[in-house]
Amino acid sequence: MKKKGKKGLAVAMTLAVTMTSVPTVFATDEESQLMTLPERPNEEKAKETVWKYEKLDQAPMKESVKASSENTPEQYNEGPARLAFDGSNTTAWHTAYGTHQGPYTIEWGLGDTYNVGKIDYTRKADGANGTWKNIKVEAKKADETWVEVCTKELQETAMGATTEITFEPVEATALRVTVTDSYNKEANNKYASAGEINVYKATKDVTLVDPIKILPEEGKSTTMKEGETQTMRYELTEEAQEAGGTVKWRVQEGSVLNVDENGVVTAVGEGKANVSADYRLGNTSYNAYVEITVEKIEADCVINLNGTQYTANSLEEAVKQSGQTELTSVKFESGVIRKEDFDYLKKVKRIQYTLKEFSIGDEVVLRGLDGNAIPLKAFYASYPGYSLEKVYLGKNVKGLKMNAFGMCTDISSFEAPGLEWMDGSALDRVNGLTEFSLPSLKVVESPLFGTMSNRKSNTVKLPAVTEFANDAFSELTKLTTLELGATPPTVQISGRDLEFASGVVDNLKLVIPEGALDAYKASPGYNEENNTWYGIKLSEPQEEVAVNVTVNDKAVEGASLEKAVAASGVAVDEVTSLVINSGKVTQDDLAYLKTIPEIETFEMNVGENLQLIGKNGQPTTVLSEATAVLEFAGKPSGHSRATITTITLGGITEVEYGGLKGYASAETISMPNVITVGERAFCLGEWLETLDLSSAVTIGSNAFNGCTNLENLTMNAVETLGEGSFKYTDELDNLTLPATIKTIDDIRFGICKNGNKSGAKIKILATTPPTVDRGAFDGVSSITHPATVTVPSGALAAYVAQVNPNADVTKVLKRSDTNWNHLYLREEGSSLIEYKAKCGTWADQYAYVTTGETIPAEKMAALHKDDEKNLKENEEFKGWNTKKNGDGDMITSETVVSKDMIIYPVIGEKAEEINITATVNGGEAIGAESLAKVIEKAGVDSVDVETLTVDSGTVTPEDLTTLSSLKYLTELDLNLDEDLKMVDAEGNPTTVLPSGQFKGSALEKVSLNGFTEIGASAFARSNDLETVVMSNVVTIGGSAFEETSVEVVTLPESIKSIGKNAFVGKRNGKREMHITIEATTPPTIDGSFAKHADADVTVPDGCLGNYISIDLGKPFKDSGDTKWGGLRVIDNAQKLITYHGVNSWDVMYAYVVDNTAITEGRFPTTFENGDKILSGWNTEKDGTGTSADANTVVTEDMTLYAQWSDPAVDLDVTVSYSNVNEAGEVTWTNQDVTVTLTANEPVQSIEGWTLDETQTVLTKAHDKNGTYHVTVRSADGQEKEVEYTVSGIDKKAPNIKIGGTGNGENYREIKSIAIHDPEGISYLMINETKTEINDKYKYFTDIKALGVVEGTNTAVVVDNAGNETKITFGYDKTAPTFKWIVDNNTQAQSKEVRLETSEEIQLPDEGWSLKGEENGVFVYVKTFYANWKDKNFTVTDLAGNVSEPQFVEVKRIDNSRPTVVELTQDITDWTNKDVTVTIKTSTDCVAPEGWKQVNKRTFTKVFNANGEYSVTLTSVTGLTGDAHLFSITNIDKEAPVIDYAAIESANGYRKEIPVNEGEEYTEEKLVEMFTKPEWVKDNSGTAAFKVDKWGLEHGLDGYQPFTSKTPGEYKVRFYAYDAAGNSSSFDVYVKVLEPEVEERTTTVSYTVFIDGRVRTGQWTHTGTETGEFRFDLSMVKNLPASYELEEGEEGYRMLQYGDMTSVTFYLTIK
Repeated sequence: MKKKGKKGLAVAMTLAVTMTSVPTVFATDEESQLMTLPERPNEEKAKETVWKYEKLDQAPMKESVKASSENTPEQYNEGPARLAFDGSNTTAWHTAYGTHQGPYTIEWGLGDTYNVGKIDYTRKADGANGTWKNIKVEAKKADETWVEVCTKELQETAMGATTEITFEPVEATALRVTVTDSYNKEANNKYASAGEINVYKATKDVTLVDPIKILPEEGKSTTMKEGETQTMRYELTEEAQEAGGTVKWRVQEGSVLNVDENGVVTAVGEGKANVSADYRLGNTSYNAYVEITVEKIEADCVINLNGTQYTANSLEEAVKQSGQTELTSVKFESGVIRKEDFDYLKKVKRIQYTLKEFSIGDEVVLRGLDGNAIPLKAFYASYPGYSLEKVYLGKNVKGLKMNAFGMCTDISSFEAPGLEWMDGSALDRVNGLTEFSLPSLKVVESPLFGTMSNRKSNTVKLPAVTEFANDAFSELTKLTTLELGATPPTVQISGRDLEFASGVVDNLKLVIPEGALDAYKASPGYNEENNTWYGIKLSEPQEEVAVNVTVNDKAVEGASLEKAVAASGVAVDEVTSLVINSGKVTQDDLAYLKTIPEIETFEMNVGENLQLIGKNGQPTTVLSEATAVLEFAGKPSGHSRATITTITLGGITEVEYGGLKGYASAETISMPNVITVGERAFCLGEWLETLDLSSAVTIGSNAFNGCTNLENLTMNAVETLGEGSFKYTDELDNLTLPATIKTIDDIRFGICKNGNKSGAKIKILATTPPTVDRGAFDGVSSITHPATVTVPSGALAAYVAQVNPNADVTKVLKRSDTNWNHLYLREEGSSLIEYKAKCGTWADQYAYVTTGETIPAEKMAALHKDDEKNLKENEEFKGWNTKKNGDGDMITSETVVSKDMIIYPVIGEKAEEINITATVNGGEAIGAESLAKVIEKAGVDSVDVETLTVDSGTVTPEDLTTLSSLKYLTELDLNLDEDLKMVDAEGNPTTVLPSGQFKGSALEKVSLNGFTEIGASAFARSNDLETVVMSNVVTIGGSAFEETSVEVVTLPESIKSIGKNAFVGKRNGKREMHITIEATTPPTIDGSFAKHADADVTVPDGCLGNYISIDLGKPFKDSGDTKWGGLRVIDNAQKLITYHGVNSWDVMYAYVVDNTAITEGRFPTTFENGDKILSGWNTEKDGTGTSADANTVVTEDMTLYAQWSDPAVDLDVTVSYSNVNEAGEVTWTNQDVTVTLTANEPVQSIEGWTLDETQTVLTKAHDKNGTYHVTVRSADGQEKEVEYTVSGIDKKAPNIKIGGTGNGENYREIKSIAIHDPEGISYLMINETKTEINDKYKYFTDIKALGVVEGTNTAVVVDNAGNETKITFGYDKTAPTFKWIVDNNTQAQSKEVRLETSEEIQLPDEGWSLKGEENGVFVYVKTFYANWKDKNFTVTDLAGNVSEPQFVEVKRIDNSRPTVVELTQDITDWTNKDVTVTIKTSTDCVAPEGWKQVNKRTFTKVFNANGEYSVTLTSVTGLTGDAHLFSITNIDKEAPVIDYAAIESANGYRKEIPVNEGEEYTEEKLVEMFTKPEWVKDNSGTAAFKVDKWGLEHGLDGYQPFTSKTPGEYKVRFYAYDAAGNSSSFDVYVKVLEPEVEERTTTVSYTVFIDGRVRTGQWTHTGTETGEFRFDLSMVKNLPASYELEEGEEGYRMLQYGDMTSVTFYLTIK
């Protein structure tokens, strides 16, 4: 018997749970190898041990390595020991070149304790020296002792080759190799080197079978309820215990189960999931698992939708209860919330745009949600995202998954008191929160709110956070306050400060609990020198804050403006931007303001948060000399203007002259709240371009006088403009005055210093014109560039009335009418048409036309009268044209006006007079003086005219004569309308067609619309005339259409009279006539239709009574009563019924309105038939047709026959049933039961019953048992109540229920089969086995006796009524088998797994699908997008049988977008060398273009210049990350720039110094004496002069050494070195002076006799010099031939130059 295995928590117990463990074997490759140790002699070969090797990470080795010798600095890619662990054999460890004797040691740590058994030594790729030959390997144990593990002699290999060094595995924390001998190029050079060193841990390669299994907690099963917990157990086999190894529970947080490291399982939500444990032996891992089923606990939830509470099991149910179609607010107030609720929420119509608020209450429990977290993309949508504004997540919500609220940019309130973790993208772009507080959050893994700049959030409170990424706050550009807990959090990238947006950290306030400051100072992030914690300044409490300001974009506070500026660290003469945010601005602050010399922009918004304290000590909003004066510094010396350019003063309500000073240089001033602008308030603001006075009501006199550059002025409320206020505003050509404007004084708008404002554009929004001084706009218009004023739509008349009260804007205006105060009027929504006159501009005419509409006739100008006078005899005015030469578009009253227009008169020759236009034989329309001329122009003889359309003009009697003459005219359109008129002989308009006009014509078709009268015989004997149209005719004369072929004609509503014989006769005799008269009142007639064989007249619906005189509600006898004028009258709203009695002559009639019932009153009652009774009416004489009564609805003319019956007898009815036999027994049936009622005489039909041909039998089918009542009526009206009872109907199929374990269709165990039917069961048949029942209920447990077999079964149960229930079910006791197929050798973004099963199974989980059946196996597939494994994966067939578990996994999936996780430079100080940048990536990547790969996650690139750079990563799976931006700023390859001009200007190239009697000058002293710092500049900003030894050696000639102790001249070279090591130089010629001697004065007196005149003078020289000196005497005239110079105190000599204008004397001083 086997020993009990090692137990996880308790003793082993046996459960019916299927588990399998499968080993995971590491692949054999260069990093993981199997090796068999060699046999040892003299030892018994008990068991061969096979070792498996796995390469360890080099990183800890590289960090810890040290060697007894290494060549530093690095040369030829070799030297430091760390190069042996950098992943490349092109770099190498090499001992010092100057050392030639070993032994040498190299030692490195492993980063942890490992069982190591192999070292790979790789010779360097280039070079012959130092290759290992004899070595000793030692291992450092956990107790810090070193043990020798092997000594070896290695064979010499090729460059770059690798040698394996194996040894008995040993537990070690570090290794040391001593190289006692090596292979070298020269025998006397003994070195040691290594291109690469790799270490491998060793594990025994043992294969175990099912070494571990998992059991539930004692007393519990694998079925759990939501919220339940239990502690699972594991058990190891004896072999596993002997082999050793470790067991770890697989920790998981899922939607079904949570499992912790101790195997404690918590049921989260409904479903099935596996609990797994890993047993690891060496490099082999075995997995076991057990499937847990979690059952759902139904719970009522209180859900608030749009403000109303609903109680439901789910959100979907609550929404259905509410009937809501759009959700604006969803609040889970109590109960549970599940993943299905979030899934359903996404389906709600327009939820992305409508939902504003979402909350989960503190008492709500989360079910089926991984990690109690808001699920992936719960509220995520691409731009513009969800419209959520307010979110509350109760204390049970612990996490946020990826993009849970991504793109919810409108969220302004977010509370989550219990939130402990969140994915880095969970709140991506949630940038609308001013304050953000998460009191329970533990870790911030990436930038809050994502990588897009956040310009809203200024306060972040994270009191519980223990760790955050160094870039957690990098995108918060407005962050001012960061609140953290008492324990300082750690930063994920140690040694690096937190990253903040530009300028944030300088103003960031760190809020921590009282007493926590010491803890922060003691934490790793504290920098004592700078007193910062991860870059954030730590400070003690400050003095009371009086004002909060922003200086040069840096927010600071202070007790005064001066102190706030000082706190910013910005020197007062470097302040360029100042914003006063809040507090109190005192008079002292205003006094300090004007001392800031270089200020450019200033902003102060007085209001709730900021007070301006006036001179009286009280708050004020007025700027004046009496209250408060805001003054800026004047222009600096030598400058043309001050520095201030932009001033913003919110909250100031009044500004007076002197209240604002020093503003003249400002280009933009914004005072949006000013109401009163005093006189001269902004005068002489010569640089002012933009001025915002949005709220100003009053503008004082000369307010803007002299603002010559003012271009943009905003005044939205102004009422009064003061005198001279716009004088000298040269650039202000456009001005908008609001609807409030009332008074415009003489503002001098047109007065400029330079030029004028011709063409200025003024816009006034007031509908009532303001009062304007007559000089206000003088000088704004010129002839070529008139200035305009645009007024509101509809206000034009009021403005024109001010100019000319008699002018009418609805008509054409004169030019002078449009000149309003020197401004030419324009109207919003209207376009101006300018009608030019040939006689001069003064005569131009104007009209305002609504834009987009045509020009009204009254606004079409006539030719100016003076132009008309100038017309020649053969000229006439043709109209208006857009071009002066007439080549443009003609403008008419039909022209749509879209913009202002200038149009010109067109003058041309007079045209032919056109009186009539017609179309002949379908040709083009031709105009002429008469119709005869039209035919003539058409080139057609009158006999050839067949069709004619008279289009327009006037038809005269002459034209009618022409028409009569057209003998072969067949079609004529002569329609009178607005375009075509007709006149009589006197020229009077007429619409009467003369008598006999077309008598005997060949016309076939004629249209006479517009004619009111057709004269007598107008078309008589026009035998071919068939069609005539007369839509306006009133009178038709006698014989008008006699003997024509007109058979169908419509007479309009206007017809009043029809003459005798108007439509009578036809050439071949009588003709049909179908007349339609649209008149409701009949016209007068004169027997016109009496002679037609078949004629009728259709009158308007409902007008029958107007045309015939009978009572339409009763029957009538004579059919002639239905005629009018001999024609049968047709009223489509009335239908004619013809009644027949006994004989054919017994006939009567009645009219019935269409689609209404006949009613009793319209049936005849006078018919008789002996003693028979009139029993009804039928459409057939024998009664076989359709019966009719008073309720019969008539839709067409009908003929009805009277039906007669004998006198009545007593009515009797019997009842019979289709399921009752002759013996009276009821039989069960599943069909309807037919009830038959048999009467002794004909009866009337009953709704729902069928009446047979004899009219004595009624039948009806019933589908339900019950007692019924019906009333039977005989044909003669007798009634009888009949009661009857229907029974024996059973249409409900019997029930069959299978009791067992399965899914309802397939069972792995069947315990019972139960059948039931309340009316009785006949039999049960399963497969071929039939069991008689004859009972209402049966319960069977012997399923084999019933015929159940393993496989597919069919069961049929039949009740006594024949109802049948048939089910098919599976009985399967065999567990399925499966095969897991996936390619785990390649890396990809996703992988498809193929699952082959022996039979059809239940889908394992979401994402699986059945592909089909192939070669006897079922194939299922699923695409995985993340690595996954399950140590106890099982499949379940349809019957619920579970397969043996297997270890399965999907690995090497990577679909994360790569990012740069670390970027370093090899040189960070200033350098004149290239810089190598190294990046480390978050995942395996291909080398970016231009980068060198170190390994799959490390890349380098050399940069030779500063700049902004980016690198875009692509993972080996093909995913591309965002561009990572970085900059290089420390390369300086340019020499410092020496300002030689400044040196020259300062005479710096030549210097004199006295002989130095003390110590020789130092180099520093010489630099101080002969250079200035400002003479040199450099990119690095750190260049400075110094003198080196070589520079000191340079003398003036050759290499004479410089000395300050010996007089003479020297050349000294000064060098300027920058921080990068670049240098420039310049030479200074230094003269060391002789020692000083006593100063003396020499005077020479002279007398010169010239041209008879004596000239005398003196020359004096004072100094220490001796030698020859020169002095000059300039003469006006030529010198004489000779003269004398008297001797002075010293000797002299004289040189004479003859006829020169000067004499030079040379004197030697001894």
